[in-house]
Amino acid sequence: MNEPQIKRMLQKLVRLEQTLEPYIFTRIGEVEVKRFETTEQYHKIPQDDSLFVDTAKGDTWGGEGVYCWFKGKLSLPDEYRGQSIYIMPKVGGYEGMLWVNGIPCGIFTSKYATTAISGNHYCCLLVDKFDPAREIDIALEFYAGHYVIGTQPFETEVKPDFRYTFDSIYTCLKNQDVLDFILDLRALNQMVEKMDPLSFRRADIINCLMEVHKTVYYSVENVEEEVWRSALKEARQIMKPVLEAQNAESAPFAGIVGHSHMDTAWLWHIPETVKKCARTYSNVISLMDQYPEYRFMQSSAYHTEMIRRNYPELFERIREKIAEGRYEPNGAVWVECDCNITSGESMIRQFVWGQKYTQKHFGYTSNCFWLPDTFGYSAPFLRS
Repeated sequence: MNEPQIKRMLQKLVRLEQTLEPYIFTRIGEVEVKRFETTEQYHKIPQDDSLFVDTAKGDTWGGEGVYCWFKGKLSLPDEYRGQSIYIMPKVGGYEGMLWVNGIPCGIFTSKYATTAISGNHYCCLLVDKFDPAREIDIALEFYAGHYVIGTQPFETEVKPDFRYTFDSIYTCLKNQDVLDFILDLRALNQMVEKMDPLSFRRADIINCLMEVHKTVYYSVENVEEEVWRSALKEARQIMKPVLEAQNAESAPFAGIVGHSHMDTAWLWHIPETVKKCARTYSNVISLMDQYPEYRFMQSSAYHTEMIRRNYPELFERIREKIAEGRYEPNGAVWVECDCNITSGESMIRQFVWGQKYTQKHFGYTSNCFWLPDTFGYSAPFLRS
């Protein structure tokens, strides 16, 4: 193959990632729910059933600053016993949080994406091993959003009404083989894109991808599912040796730790920050339950205090993960602070408050000052 042919082949394989995205999850049912719309700040599931109304496909909800609660129960036949069940809401909204049996358990970022292509959350684990005899209460809290004045002075679009159309809340099974293939292929596609064009390693990867290209089906909708999924399995074996190739001992080591920067006060009010923290940290705990190797680092003590005050059950789960050494409350400050126009005393108070908080609640002392985002870095920090 000449260079233009290789380029076209690689483009097809990148597009294959996108083609297979909708097949990561298979829908197996729908959750019947009722809804309750409010502008009030609830930190527990509203218990008054008289507030909730029936909800059907095509119903609309929302309005600026509105929260919509959906409540229902998991109902599936015995054939799914022992399987991991996921939930995929198609309800619109800005952001949402999943509650399972009264506990926050995940985040939905519908403002960004409804597929995995951008890495955002559109489907959450509902129950690890389904037991038909065990009743599971489901609640979802979705925020409609709000208009942010003054951030886009030249914007000409009409101000949104923040209303959304309810489609359904689906239950799903995850096709791990499809996801594993996508992740393996994506890793190799990205390596080809970033590596030195004259690299022998890159040439090996391209040769590998040529064989993958010959193996997979690009129009999976025109092939029996068993056939194209079997081809993915074969293609993963082709990719395996290249993915397992080790760097030389002199190569640098990179450690990957989860983090989600939280803006305490930016394009939303403080009560919404509280909810953003709950959505994010509940999702972190869910990921830790699913992936024992996962680690997370949180940079501001104040955000933990928001959880302690408003979501005590979630706070206790965070304490458990910190005790296990998997959830690190590092950063040393009360909140990620300005370092440009603030006073020296203010900086000292940030460290005193931040360190005292983690020492009091977790027996933890931060060993670094970590400031992933601020609106002012002073010259000494930049030089260091």
